Amino acid sequence: MERNGSVHLTAGMHDIVIAYYNGTGGADVSASWTPAGGTKQLLSGSVLYAPTITDTAPITTTGTSTINVTDSSVANVGPLTVNGQLNIVGGALVPSSTTLDGSNVTILTTGGGLIATTSPRPMARSR
Repeated sequence: MERNGSVHLTAGMHDIVIAYYNGTGGADVSASWTPAGGTKQLLSGSVLYAPTITDTAPITTTGTSTINVTDSSVANVGPLTVNGQLNIVGGALVPSSTTLDGSNVTILTTGGGLIATTSPRPMARSR
């Protein structure tokens, strides 16, 4: 099923919100546009701006988990604990701290990846 409408936009940035819910699985959503003088095409990262996401809630993953960060964006998140395989898709994930919990941890990334942060170790004073 396709739904469409039209709006004439001036040059510059505009908010676009696409809401989608798939309760039973097996479906997807896409968005397309027709640029001035062009033909209908899927919206791509080249015409979208993804803001930085900030959410300080802790994230704990077990088994095989995927975190999807919108392309060309950065997600600043709270503490990240990984046990198992973590797939990071899209932009960069920047946790406030990272804990690799277990002996069999795998992190696979496409796009920006994982930017792990560490706290500096305290320096010992010599006398």
